[in-house]
Amino acid sequence: MDFVTDHVDAAAWDAAVDAYQGGMQQSWRYGEITARAPGRAVLRVAARDQGRTIAIAQILIRCIAARMRVGLISRGPLFQPTLGPAERRKVVRGLRRVLAEHGPGVLITTPETGALPGFLPVSAPVSLAVLDLRPEVAILRAGLRGKWRNRLVRAEAADLWVGTSRQIDWLLAREAENRHQFGYRGLPPDFLLGWSDALEAWRIYVARFQGKIVAAALFLLHGTGASYQIGWSGPQGRRLNAQNLVMWRAIEGLRKTGTDRLDLGRADRDRAPGLARFKFGTGAAQQVLGTTGVALPSFGFLH
Repeated sequence: MDFVTDHVDAAAWDAAVDAYQGGMQQSWRYGEITARAPGRAVLRVAARDQGRTIAIAQILIRCIAARMRVGLISRGPLFQPTLGPAERRKVVRGLRRVLAEHGPGVLITTPETGALPGFLPVSAPVSLAVLDLRPEVAILRAGLRGKWRNRLVRAEAADLWVGTSRQIDWLLAREAENRHQFGYRGLPPDFLLGWSDALEAWRIYVARFQGKIVAAALFLLHGTGASYQIGWSGPQGRRLNAQNLVMWRAIEGLRKTGTDRLDLGRADRDRAPGLARFKFGTGAAQQVLGTTGVALPSFGFLH
């Protein structure tokens, strides 16, 4: 088994992420934008066996001191589905060595499922809501939860116009107001502005009532996947259930452009039950990520 850190281009990398059903955090563009920040870098590693790629990992690196690196593999490594436990352990050991070659470091991972061998667990798994967009629209509509569908029907009967927009600065301003009011965190505005440099890499859907925007949602596109990043609704939008119509039109539109899975993000029924109900109301399935773990040099990092 060998590990390749070069001879990889964006298209080939994202094709591999799609093949392994990887999340946005393993996409080429995510690494590219993250690496723009001072003291940050990205290292992309492909594990190969007899010339065949069997796993990939995008490692986001932060320099915290001279020759000290903290590497983060978020939503990875991504393994070929048929890869057995022994081969996976070999991949993980190889990734440790690759990062060590760039200076002594700490490696943190949040795998797609389970826990990686040789890592100390540091946080409990989190749940995501993920919607498969491959079925026909009629099947997706039938999969909506009852209350969610009823709100959608009411929104469809209201005098709402829904379409796409390029007003990302406006939406980021509304998002900043919500963060200040409700105290939650998300991707920083500079990251989202960086993502929006490529017109084909994002979509904003908005609902207007009497010419005024009353609800909006931002989706980041990566390969054949999309991630729901920002949802905003004003008082009038909430009264008209506009966000349900925005989400449904986005589902229809993204599906038409070749997106086959929609990651609706974290869905915590205990801490944010209303948001979780909205996400799962689309018919999305629950995906439980693996346990976040850390490997330190003193715990056999090089072995």
